[in-house]
Amino acid sequence: MPKHAKEIKLVAKNTPESEWTPYDMNPDRVFLRALVNNYYDWQRWKISAKQRGIHVPTSKDREKALVALADGQPLPKKGPKKGGANIHLLPEHLDRMEDFAVRGDALLKDYEKDIDRLTRKFKAGRWLLDIDGVGPLMAGFIISHFDPYKGERPSSYWSFAGLNVVPTSNGRGRSPRREKGVVNAFSMNVRAKMLGVLPVNLLRGCVRNIDGKDKAEIDALVKKGWKRKDTLRGKKLIRGPYVERFWDHMWYLNTRGDFDTAWGYEACATCKSESKHSTTEVPTAYKDGACPKCSAGPDKAIRAGKDKHVMSTCNRVMVKQLLADAWKQMRLEEDLPIPPHLTYWEEKRGRSHGA
Repeated sequence: MPKHAKEIKLVAKNTPESEWTPYDMNPDRVFLRALVNNYYDWQRWKISAKQRGIHVPTSKDREKALVALADGQPLPKKGPKKGGANIHLLPEHLDRMEDFAVRGDALLKDYEKDIDRLTRKFKAGRWLLDIDGVGPLMAGFIISHFDPYKGERPSSYWSFAGLNVVPTSNGRGRSPRREKGVVNAFSMNVRAKMLGVLPVNLLRGCVRNIDGKDKAEIDALVKKGWKRKDTLRGKKLIRGPYVERFWDHMWYLNTRGDFDTAWGYEACATCKSESKHSTTEVPTAYKDGACPKCSAGPDKAIRAGKDKHVMSTCNRVMVKQLLADAWKQMRLEEDLPIPPHLTYWEEKRGRSHGA
């Protein structure tokens, strides 16, 4: 039994010891995962403390609350914007919360330094840190939560993150969802970070305005795979490869002839009522040519839900491409074989996502 067996259980607590991989027994990876998880815990507590301490009640609110308590009446209900959210808290309690939030900021900075130091010990971690929009925390999260020994193909990473496609009766497929009585094959924590945090960071960090920029700086970005793009408003931008993948897929979806009838549902622009019937034909509520609630004509019917679906789909494609590249870097670092001909589209079309 290794000396760091207790730390290993942080990684493989639900896995028998016989199934532990060399990556599970890597102390740097174990400590990195513990630090990343603790960072998010402290961040959540700090935000909660700050939110409770922001809405400080006024003296009048406190007087009314004391009178109500003395008479045995419930506390007056007021929203946070009116200053009544914390009328039951004493000033010293609010001071403690504010002190906790301040100390939490200092602790999180120490965590960030340790996470950055451990992430740079991995070759794949240094590769992730070179991507604009991927900071030490996200790079450390990917390195510590994905195991290249368990992911023989990029589709294994996608399945673990909940990015795989589940077949449906109409043949179009959908994302995996939680089902009652069924154990998830993916991690909700990993899925939340991959779809809720990473896409926003990539879209913000991998787009730059090159007006007035030094030519050497622009050439350095072009060597890294960035591409120039002129917008319709006359701005000259340069975008990273993953953001370029995002916009390529968005252009593909918006120019598909059957996209409007494949996804979304009809909504009336007048009364904002929605009719979520068949998505492959005109919904039943509009077959008679009028909205069932306000009798508006079919010219007032709009396609709802499309923009949100397009954005979500493009985010998934962008993140899946990054995870496929990270999978390759992590496999190379561990001297593991890489099957040939595994580009993104070859993997998507030629292999099962749950493999």
